[in-house]
Amino acid sequence: VSRQPERSMNSPGLQVLCEAQYNGNRIARVTPLADGIVQRVWHDVGDQVLAGVVLAELHSAEAALAKSTYLSTLVALEIKKETRTREEKLQQGSISAKKDYLKAEGEFRMARLAANNARHKLLNLGLKAETIAKIERTEDASAILKIYAPVDGTLIERTAVTGQSVDSGEALFILADLSTRWLILSLPSDRLTQVRVGLPVEARFDELPGEAILG
Repeated sequence: VSRQPERSMNSPGLQVLCEAQYNGNRIARVTPLADGIVQRVWHDVGDQVLAGVVLAELHSAEAALAKSTYLSTLVALEIKKETRTREEKLQQGSISAKKDYLKAEGEFRMARLAANNARHKLLNLGLKAETIAKIERTEDASAILKIYAPVDGTLIERTAVTGQSVDSGEALFILADLSTRWLILSLPSDRLTQVRVGLPVEARFDELPGEAILG
């Protein structure tokens, strides 16, 4: 609406100024979950992307440490598992004392807990389950941390540039679903009681001459 807020003289409706904004319920800030340095940016403003698409890659010492820790806990878990199995067989054959088996069982459970905690650390950094499975297979402890699109949408803002040092929680991209918009209306205070949920709205914009947007 191109004019200032005013009462409509020709209809029982109300003519007011409005401003189009992104739908606040369909917008997402994309932030890394660890500190790092931007190695590569895959998408730019205006690109339409799907949830799960890689937007950027970081070099992150925290990610490398988390991967290495996870792989170490898996090795320890395998050793403790073998020890428990051996002690169980010895105990069943009355060759080993029960306390030795109980000790091996406790150490195995602690190793399993450590491995689970290390895996959750990777998940908390944003790694996907299939990525973690690949780390297990390849024993990859690289410092690469991929940043994924959390939802489908269009990139409306990008601050990430190659070589940039970023902190955890710093927004690198903003994604928005452009299929709907919000209209912010400037209503005269003496007309507020006339507005309620469900009333039809007709918006016109100078950029769209002769076209009415209904909502």
